[in-house]
Amino acid sequence: MGFLSDIRKRFDQNHLQSYQLGHICDTASPRSVIKAMLIQKWYDRIIEKSFDFILMNYDESLKPAMRGTPGSKWYVYNWDWYF
Repeated sequence: MGFLSDIRKRFDQNHLQSYQLGHICDTASPRSVIKAMLIQKWYDRIIEKSFDFILMNYDESLKPAMRGTPGSKWYVYNWDWYF
């Protein structure tokens, strides 16, 4: 499952109508920030929220790793799940 489908799955329980991905900012080798706008429907109201997905890359011993390190995984830092 890819990153975009994971976003939809995670937010469907919160009445996600749509989302728009903004720009990606690689702030350091093991860190990236993806800016997004989330559009939700809540009791017949449309709510727009900006959200920054903060991604960190960790090696197998859970230490920050440079992007492209074999065996490393990206972790959405301000959620609690890997992809």
